[in-house]
Amino acid sequence: MTESAVPYFALLLAATRILAAIVASQIRSYVEAALREADTQHQLKQVEHELQIARSIQQSLLPKLRPQIRGLQWQAGANRRMILAGIFTIGRDCPTAGGQCSWPM
Repeated sequence: MTESAVPYFALLLAATRILAAIVASQIRSYVEAALREADTQHQLKQVEHELQIARSIQQSLLPKLRPQIRGLQWQAGANRRMILAGIFTIGRDCPTAGGQCSWPM
């Protein structure tokens, strides 16, 4: 190896270091994104589990059988958002189950 080849090898080594740093940075960003995605998926599963628990608690609060009162007819409906929020409604003189005559319990 001659002395004139040394600067070329030094330049090649420097370029290789720069390229390796760029590749390492890209790999690091991909790994960080994958970790964030995994964390988001874990949080989503945790929220879904908590919603299922809340749903089962709310369902257990509802009576299993409709009360039988002579002269009264019962209608029931459910709005998923309201049930999830814990809001149950009862209606009075509603011609249909979708009537607007209800109030919070």
